[in-house]
Amino acid sequence: MYGYSGKILHIDLASRKTWVETKPEEWYKTYIGGVSMASRLCWENIEAGCDPLSPDNPICIAGGLFAGTPVPVGGKWGLASKSPLTGFIADSLSGSWFAVALKRARWDGIVIHNASDEWVSVFVDDDRVEFRDAAHLVGKNTYDTEDAIREEMGDDQVRAACIGPAGENLSRIANVSNDGRKAGRCGQGAVWGSKKLKALAIRGTRGVAVADPD
Repeated sequence: MYGYSGKILHIDLASRKTWVETKPEEWYKTYIGGVSMASRLCWENIEAGCDPLSPDNPICIAGGLFAGTPVPVGGKWGLASKSPLTGFIADSLSGSWFAVALKRARWDGIVIHNASDEWVSVFVDDDRVEFRDAAHLVGKNTYDTEDAIREEMGDDQVRAACIGPAGENLSRIANVSNDGRKAGRCGQGAVWGSKKLKALAIRGTRGVAVADPD
């Protein structure tokens, strides 16, 4: 398949385990990418009737179809979880280099399960996943958090999606920030805060295969 890797990365914050799920081509033709794919991943992984701020509510991320390609404004990614604001599965769309990093790391989507006991950030470095203590980042706003993560990694190509104090304190209108852009609908930041997930950072170093570069 062009434009896709065929792989979804699953991350368990409680057990610190990861696994890879493969999807058939027909699945991609049906859900395409972005908020559609993220919402479908949420539907497939959520526990019926779960509290939005419980460990059973997954964080589901999917890159847009054109992320990482020269298509104008193609750098989009979708985020879906059960909303603490509405009580329904909700999606939010954002556009930034975070979407490009996700695609270049060769992940079509990421599903984050359960909750951490302590504040954590997750670093996806192509195929490698690292769980990092984030206690020193708690209380920082999203701009300072992103800067701190890139400084720690020593690489300004690392892109991060993160929450600030609103998400940490479970505000039901908290957003998720990335490169100064926001996934701002339906209180997704509170879901991250409930899992003690301060940030998801990605470094992708590989290109994106397209059918016709012209």
